[in-house]
Amino acid sequence: PTLAREPGLRPHYVTTSRGQIRLWLNGEGPNLVVLPGLVRSAQSVAKTLAHCIPGWRVIAVEMPGTGYSSGVAPRTVEDMAESVAEALAWLGDEPCVIAGHDLAAPVCARLLSLGQFDARAGFAIDRWSASGWKRSAVMPPDLSLRGDGTHLIALWSFIRDRHLLVPDNPSLPAADGGPVPAVEELSDAFIGAAQRPEGYAAAWAMCADAVEEADNL
Repeated sequence: PTLAREPGLRPHYVTTSRGQIRLWLNGEGPNLVVLPGLVRSAQSVAKTLAHCIPGWRVIAVEMPGTGYSSGVAPRTVEDMAESVAEALAWLGDEPCVIAGHDLAAPVCARLLSLGQFDARAGFAIDRWSASGWKRSAVMPPDLSLRGDGTHLIALWSFIRDRHLLVPDNPSLPAADGGPVPAVEELSDAFIGAAQRPEGYAAAWAMCADAVEEADNL
């Protein structure tokens, strides 16, 4: 059945055959499905987009392998897209627009190719960052569990630095681009990644390797 339309930011949990996926819904209107990428949280993306483009129902998907979607363990970008498609099956025949932030662009492209939605358009947001991270081979650090918790400090620093450093030359501070997210937004992204650090690192590697697949967006 179609999910009831209610204004205001709220989480929605969907149990799929691959595990549970959490969506963040905000606003009312035509459907804008957003994959937030791997340096932002679905919650903050749903909040920001609903504020910037009122008149849409924003549906932000926590990426499989992260956050409250961490129980899903995809092995490929195709697996990720198919998991998201299953989580969004309740859209039925409702039209939507689909967008993917940075490293989520190839997942968005694959989601569109499945043809399971009445998608009127699909586009990538901040593709240049994803391309830069791929060119410079930026990867999460070793996130193996350490008793002193330093793996979490490394994870926090990695996410923060993606907003502070030039994507294709991470030895340099970024002189342009969007504003650095607020501490609360960075915290949300960190907490989502920290739910299952090895899943986050795997998702990063899969998406970065598939970035060129987003060229059709």
